[in-house]
Amino acid sequence: MPRPLPIAIALVIAVANMARAQEAGAPGAPNEVAELRQRIEHQAHQIDALTAEVRRLSQAMGERAQPPAAVAIPTAIPVEATTAVPDGRTHTVAKGENLTSIAKLHKVKVADLQKVNRIENERALQIGQTLVIPAKQPESTPTP
Repeated sequence: MPRPLPIAIALVIAVANMARAQEAGAPGAPNEVAELRQRIEHQAHQIDALTAEVRRLSQAMGERAQPPAAVAIPTAIPVEATTAVPDGRTHTVAKGENLTSIAKLHKVKVADLQKVNRIENERALQIGQTLVIPAKQPESTPTP
């Protein structure tokens, strides 16, 4: 299938360049236009051949390709029950803070802070990281 528009545009450009070259008195300008025309036609044929090959391969793959199987997407992620449930508070880690200082600031246990935020290595905290602050545990009063 020929590509009339790109060829037409290229020919218009070539003719304009030829006219400029003739005005400037450059020798051999018509030969350059003919060479350019041949290169453009050759490239158009290559594009057509590649397009036909892509179409053929797409059809061959379409016959063999099977639609992907349905993937079940879980609507809820099971989470291990914790004693400290988040109550909506968050803390953004600032320079110089660590889990211990953040836990003291919010009066929670470091272990609860780690568990709620799934932090295995407390040295992996990043400045700007947002942590969920677990709910404070009710203080148990010793019984006499």
